[in-house]
Amino acid sequence: MLFFRLYSSKGIFYLYVFVLDKPAIITNPPKSTSSSIVPIDVNVDEAVKQMKDLMKQIDQLKESTTPRYFFILPAKDYDLKMIDDHHQNLFNLHFKLYFLCECSNDPTGLHIVASSDGYSIRRLKEFLTRFGQYLQITLNLVNVLVSPDELIISQQIGISNSLNNIKQKINFAKKFLNKPEIRLVSENSSLTQNNVSRSPLIKDIDLEELPNYLERHDSTQFLGNLYRIIAHDGNIRWIYQQHYEIISDKTSNDFIKTIKTIGAEFNQENKELILNKLKLTSANVKLISGILTKGFIVSKMVFNNCSIHEGDFEKLVDIIFNRSSIYSLEVHQLDILNYFGYSKYIYGHQLKISFFNNLFNITSTDYNQSANVLLIEKIFSQNKIHRILEISAADFLEYEQQLQQSLDTNTMITELIVNHANNIEILNSIFQIKINKLERLKLVASLRLSSVANHFCELLKSNETLIELNLIDSTTFSDADFLENLFQVLKQHKSIKQLHLHISSIENSDKKENLLINYLQNNRSLSHLRLSESKISSRLIRQFVDSIEKHHSLIHLEFYRCQFKENDVQQLETLENQGKLFYLLISQELCQVNKKSKYGENTFCFFLTSRHRLLSTFFGCFYQKKFVLKESNLKTSE
Repeated sequence: MLFFRLYSSKGIFYLYVFVLDKPAIITNPPKSTSSSIVPIDVNVDEAVKQMKDLMKQIDQLKESTTPRYFFILPAKDYDLKMIDDHHQNLFNLHFKLYFLCECSNDPTGLHIVASSDGYSIRRLKEFLTRFGQYLQITLNLVNVLVSPDELIISQQIGISNSLNNIKQKINFAKKFLNKPEIRLVSENSSLTQNNVSRSPLIKDIDLEELPNYLERHDSTQFLGNLYRIIAHDGNIRWIYQQHYEIISDKTSNDFIKTIKTIGAEFNQENKELILNKLKLTSANVKLISGILTKGFIVSKMVFNNCSIHEGDFEKLVDIIFNRSSIYSLEVHQLDILNYFGYSKYIYGHQLKISFFNNLFNITSTDYNQSANVLLIEKIFSQNKIHRILEISAADFLEYEQQLQQSLDTNTMITELIVNHANNIEILNSIFQIKINKLERLKLVASLRLSSVANHFCELLKSNETLIELNLIDSTTFSDADFLENLFQVLKQHKSIKQLHLHISSIENSDKKENLLINYLQNNRSLSHLRLSESKISSRLIRQFVDSIEKHHSLIHLEFYRCQFKENDVQQLETLENQGKLFYLLISQELCQVNKKSKYGENTFCFFLTSRHRLLSTFFGCFYQKKFVLKESNLKTSE
């Protein structure tokens, strides 16, 4: 199969031809050997050798939920000499992370890709402690990959179209990584200053921790727009969507005939493997498992009115979750059989499970709670690589104890996203997990009742494991007494380092403003803050500036229907332009949380607030344009 791409440079057009010889490999166009491509301080052969050694080690990882090849660039055009002259803290600079597409076994055949304009890196010092020496290897390779014939790269990574600008950012990043204070924190990785030609040991890097250092506004999006596939040799690859489509078309033809022999169907357009009205035998399961682990790319598998023995189902689910390219599973009417072939339980409605980027998401429309929980437990028990679980509390009503038992037995889960947690029992099951170490908790459309919210605060008092608490999409906290209780608990909490919060209806010098200022002055955990329907005083702005500039704790600010002084807005915009504030949004629209749920594919959760209290929360399914006011200009986005 041939794949053509057209580039232009300095009025000359280049036609590149990609030849697909193997299902998992896309050959990259030859790189130019012009001396202007690679700076003289980079040894190309050594850079490629280091990357080859790194790739060999990474290929030994049979299970991975995170793209493995990435590099960093400064988010702003920093001047290192000016930074040194002003004695600025290097760890407070704003860097972004970008990924490489694993479309080749040859390091020079990798491609630079990105999601929008990259991912801001939080906790930079800790990030460099884990990945500093690894980044020196990948950044050296990026120097080799970047060429004048690939000016499209500059558009992909959200910086100037000038090749010189890209080179300047790469060179800044390289000098930054070689600064003595940066090298000092990187000594914990297996590369040492005296032996820079060795690759760091993958076991010391822990790539699965990478997403925890990245600012992402939507955890349901693929990291870097990269798809996880199992190649024909059984190794994992992370490839860009365009390459994913090409490889999928190539590999599908080799397996469709085999799939049809057992009565299964394959939708090539959607890459769906459909098992419809089949009594799946052990031989069928073995055949499907063999295909999935040998390069057949399937995006979704559907069980529709099927039956299968319990042991075979567990084996197949293990393959699906941990050793295949599948990232979505749907179950419609499934009969689980015991050893003697009799029904053990029947799941009669619809179960949807998605799993990618460490995230394991479960939604169900089955109101037979018993069968629902049994099937979810069976599936959940096979998870060996995903660390984030997203559930709806409605799926476990009256079965909260079974949820806790499942979480206790699955030691992989360290982060939990719970939708509609509005009862005390579900909160108890979360906080009473005995075996698992829950480090991150996000509540969505939750804590709507004051009794539940106050009980949540009581549970927080006894918790000793949470590092990050995300309540920004939970509800609008407008009650001053609750905020006082929450802040008091958080001030005493030993482990929480990052807090995401949404507060509404603040007035100048009222109790809520005083509580917020006091918390920011005495605690460094509040990193993401959303304010709505509020009057933002200059006093509060000064505290924001102080928390951003001096403490470097507050990195994300959103304002919906808030009143400002023009000069105060300019102060925040300046901080964003300097890279000290990662994200700033000022909108005159209603605050809305775009959340897919069991109530509809495009359900929006609206927070309607008055000056003093939360009026109501309701769901609506409709299409709407969002108007965003930023930098004094009214912008429209879909």
